[in-house]
Amino acid sequence: MSTNPIKKIDVELQINAKYITPMKTSSRDYLRDHAVLIDQGRIIELVPIQEAQQKYQAAKVISLKNHVLLPGLINSYCSIGASLFHSIGHDLPHSLRLQNHLIPLEQQWLGDELIELASELSIAQMLKTGTSAFSSHYFAPHISAKTAVKHGIKASIGIFINPASSCPALSSESELAHGLQLRDDYKHQSLVDFNFSLPDLNTISDDLLTKIATISNELGIKLNIQAHRSLAEIEQSVRRFTKRPIKRLEQFSLLSPDLNLSQVNHLQRNEIEILAKAKTYNLVCPQASIKTVNSIAPISSLLMAKANLVLASHNLDSSNLNLLKEISLAALLGKIEGRSSNATTAYQMLQAVTINAAEALAISDTSGSVSPNKDADLCAIELDDLQDISAIHCDPNEQIVYNAQQSQVSHLWLKGKAKVTDYQLTDIDEAYLVKNVSQWQKKLSH
Repeated sequence: MSTNPIKKIDVELQINAKYITPMKTSSRDYLRDHAVLIDQGRIIELVPIQEAQQKYQAAKVISLKNHVLLPGLINSYCSIGASLFHSIGHDLPHSLRLQNHLIPLEQQWLGDELIELASELSIAQMLKTGTSAFSSHYFAPHISAKTAVKHGIKASIGIFINPASSCPALSSESELAHGLQLRDDYKHQSLVDFNFSLPDLNTISDDLLTKIATISNELGIKLNIQAHRSLAEIEQSVRRFTKRPIKRLEQFSLLSPDLNLSQVNHLQRNEIEILAKAKTYNLVCPQASIKTVNSIAPISSLLMAKANLVLASHNLDSSNLNLLKEISLAALLGKIEGRSSNATTAYQMLQAVTINAAEALAISDTSGSVSPNKDADLCAIELDDLQDISAIHCDPNEQIVYNAQQSQVSHLWLKGKAKVTDYQLTDIDEAYLVKNVSQWQKKLSH
């Protein structure tokens, strides 16, 4: 008696990988020899390869024989429109770099054409480093939003509110009005969301902060505030407002999961406890903090207090858009601060640029982990054969955090669409982009 074969389920894509790190909050493990099934841009299931072969019929199968497959990385603080400026004067003190280089260049050259080219360059660089979402904080948010949509990448765009802006034509009121109109223009676009971005809390008066807090609460707009970058900024807050920045934010009832607090350096122990209790998202930009204010964020202390840790690059200060560099540095700095080799773990660092970052940008329902029903935003990193074979027990998460380089990012998918294949961008003409960037660099150097 013959039996009818079980009909297989049709899917568009099956990705087989030696290792998969799902980044689910409930598990620290990685999976070996598993497959991700994808259809219509969404993850259908995550199962062993043998089971996938029996259950599914994929239109395309990709085998990653010496790779780690993980969620696309998320850069929670960058300035994509500033990438043509961000490598200038990094060996100078931060104030001199601003006054003598960045601000004059911005005042002379900043315009839509330059910002759009810089945004194209930044997104190309981020895609090649495995980044699938970002939050940008700079001038011309309409260009950041437009460029993100063009390339199909998720973005949280900062409505930049800075009374001390180097662009005198912008006032806080006009920035607010333009930002809210822009948010309304994109209300039907799922890739892009907006936040209020305050790059220097000390420049925000109590009246303006009250207004921003009110609008934020009424419209459900997240806040990104930079308030604890340096000792000088903390001292300035005490002089002007008679209290440290964390206390001031607490006074305005702004400490909550709706707040992303950027560059959290020089925190006192009680402030870390307050942030942990309030469940704010605490953004650490390791290279930026070291380069601009010679500070090391309390990474291990935040983790020990169970505060929400997120890692980002802040490329305007660090000249870096590669999150692999940031997680490696953060892991080592945390061990120094905690005076223990287990003060930070590789998995915690990966959490800080995947699931934690997705929660910080309010996209965790679609991003941040390799889970059924989430978007297929996936990154593949090829392991170094010599590193892999030299390890008695290869933990792929440790290999990524402590050893992986940008050149090992072999694939990136956004909603199941390949954006990087075999280390190359699929739909960006790199030669044309480099040519245009070179032409602008010649102008900026004169």
